[in-house]
Amino acid sequence: MRVDGTHGLNLWRNLLANQNRAQLLINQLSTATRLTSARVDAAGVSIAQQLRAQVEGYQKSLGNIYDGIGALRTAEGGMESITNNLQRLRELAVQSANSTLTAQDRAAIQEEARAILEGINQIVNTTQYNETRLLTGEFQNVELQTGPSPSNKLTVSIPNLSPEALGLNELDLQTREGAQNAIEKVDQALRTVASTRGTAGAFVNRLERSAESVANALTNVTASLSIIEDMDMARGIVELVRLDLLRESNLAITAQASNLSRNNILRLLGS
Repeated sequence: MRVDGTHGLNLWRNLLANQNRAQLLINQLSTATRLTSARVDAAGVSIAQQLRAQVEGYQKSLGNIYDGIGALRTAEGGMESITNNLQRLRELAVQSANSTLTAQDRAAIQEEARAILEGINQIVNTTQYNETRLLTGEFQNVELQTGPSPSNKLTVSIPNLSPEALGLNELDLQTREGAQNAIEKVDQALRTVASTRGTAGAFVNRLERSAESVANALTNVTASLSIIEDMDMARGIVELVRLDLLRESNLAITAQASNLSRNNILRLLGS
């Protein structure tokens, strides 16, 4: 059926425009995304892409930071176990330094000290994070990317804490003199481990502050992206209802215009 006249053509044009707008709204509402295509807002799409890249960068940086924190806390747990073993080793050295002990007593002490050193060596070799041994010297000068910028880096280091590296591989507790010398070596080892634990704790504090900063930046950028990209669902639904009502109204007017035109033609033919 053909609609004659400029008024009818305008009605069809409005119907088509409303239908296209309604289809766009349906797509936006179904995906909850305002920017379903570049034709909606070309500038907005470009800005959204840049913001999304920033969001991904912050997310990856946050993952790197928490990996670093996890590794350092794992290392701290290993160092705590080493400290406990060293303290027991010192007790044995002090005990062996007592001149009232027999050779048999000192032999038993030496055997326990040997077992303790083996335990420390086992702790060093089994304290791992993501298959990296943290206390053998492998976790030195490790760079952690703590932000999206190339300059956002933190270098962390944990030295080798094996008995050999601590100077404890040849402890002699079977003589009084050897025991006194062992006390000094164990004290030095305790200081080294304590200092390393303090450094690791300081790294954790710095990483936690970096995590807070990155998380805040991520929240802000995500909010900006949401403003540009996300669909206002309530407003979109209201607009879709309005377009539907307008479509029904235009259809009714078009049908009326078509009927009037046809009646006029029939009347002319009848005369």
